Amino acid sequence: MSTFNAEKTRKRNNIIIMAISFFIMAMVVISVVVVLDKPSVDQQEPNNDNNNHTIIATLDTLCGFTDYRNVCKATLAPTVGYQSQVENYFQAAVNATLVEMRNVVEIPKRYIDNTTNHMEMYALEDCIQVLDLCIDELEYVMATQPLEALLNNSDDVRNSLSAVVAYQQACREGLVYANSSSNFQEDLKLSIELASNALAIEFNYSENDDKDDEDDEAVQKNRRLLSVTSKEGNFNDVGYPTWLTAADRRLLQVDVDVLAPHAVVAQDGTGQFEKIADAVKAYPKNHTGRYIIYVKSGEYRETITITKEKINVFMYGDGATETVVIGRRKNTTVYRSATFSAIGKGFICKHMGFTSAGYRPDKVALRVQSDQAAFFNCAIDGTIGPLLALAHRQFFRHCKISGTLNIITGDSALVIQNSWIIVKRPVLTRKATVTANGRSDRHENTGFVLHNCAVVPDEKFKPERFNYSTYLGVALNKYARTIVMESELGDFIHPEGWLTGDEDIGAYTVNFAEYKNNGPGAQTSKRVNWP
Repeated sequence: MSTFNAEKTRKRNNIIIMAISFFIMAMVVISVVVVLDKPSVDQQEPNNDNNNHTIIATLDTLCGFTDYRNVCKATLAPTVGYQSQVENYFQAAVNATLVEMRNVVEIPKRYIDNTTNHMEMYALEDCIQVLDLCIDELEYVMATQPLEALLNNSDDVRNSLSAVVAYQQACREGLVYANSSSNFQEDLKLSIELASNALAIEFNYSENDDKDDEDDEAVQKNRRLLSVTSKEGNFNDVGYPTWLTAADRRLLQVDVDVLAPHAVVAQDGTGQFEKIADAVKAYPKNHTGRYIIYVKSGEYRETITITKEKINVFMYGDGATETVVIGRRKNTTVYRSATFSAIGKGFICKHMGFTSAGYRPDKVALRVQSDQAAFFNCAIDGTIGPLLALAHRQFFRHCKISGTLNIITGDSALVIQNSWIIVKRPVLTRKATVTANGRSDRHENTGFVLHNCAVVPDEKFKPERFNYSTYLGVALNKYARTIVMESELGDFIHPEGWLTGDEDIGAYTVNFAEYKNNGPGAQTSKRVNWP
């Protein structure tokens, strides 16, 4: 395909910044309006220890930026008071969320003891797992100096708080899917509101450092979409996201034949392990640096999870069609149906395939919630929701992702570049959707970007493609955010392009955008006008 021409890569990497800027222009305008309409900061006092960045605010002013103002005031007034430094309010807001989360994570255990519905039990167990991850994220934020959290580390802090929002939403959706009769959704209400308020405070004050210098590194850092651009506002020379270290970039460019893996998996007995899961379990305690796993060609019928303590795993195979992991779980929740799940931070994968084979169409092939995860030359195949990009920062390049409905879903900060999105014939509906973004809070730093991709029907679907309606995306939640840019769109893309969710969710709050796409499906004259 011409758009994958390697000679154009560097030029396209430069153009993407302009397009991303175009995409967030509306957000910038909104931010300017908010700034102009903000109540004046009540007082600013210099603080020599923090470069005069300290801001004093009243509780009314600060809580005015949140979506749950009464909860904000009731939480912060007793602990901080009605006027204080913003960082004190922020720390108290995060701590209140953490305290509530530690309480609420115990509640599902009681419901589990009182249910005989296996699906409900699984959904509640999933909630325990993701809420435990929420606690980890909040503890990380609490361990960060509050002023640092609002300034130099704001990208990482907002990333963690956005993950807390995503995990709680995943819990709620899992309970709905399981038709849970428990009251746990109501039990979650306060923790969701507290997390939203903490995120809103961070969002509104992280750049409000009483300094309009556009060259200020902290300010510039906070304006980078999805942490993909470099300090110069561009990709690095080989187009990797900047959170991939120099060592990781070198590792990715090295011929796999010269790599020295820590573990080798082979079904024929020529490696240390015959199952991928066993190689993952062998991850040494307190390991530092990359842990490299080589998986030789074969079909591996197993379910694998890179757990949270297994960080910086690099796994590679012999090719996306040669080293294939095939799921085998049945009668379970969407969350735990995943063939392969990456949770531990910094997971990188290359030359592997993931398939959600089975009779159930809504099984997940790949679930990713690893922060700063990257996939290269991989294949993800399923039916409904094969790629669940659940949370955190993720990057995919030169991949093939195929499915029918909600092919790419979740609430992560996701960039998919130079990849094929292959639409298969829908099985349960007359519609197909490429993306289904689940952003549920307006302050999250999440969203999907498809850049330089090809959206095409698979060969079996091609003769029937005009008998179905195929859309670029649907809003799973109120603040869904997706951009498709410089991509090749096939002739089967519905002229309207985009869908609202159930009950027209997101019709006036989503942010769907297209920029410089090509192909017969790229004509935007008949696109919906509500995003």
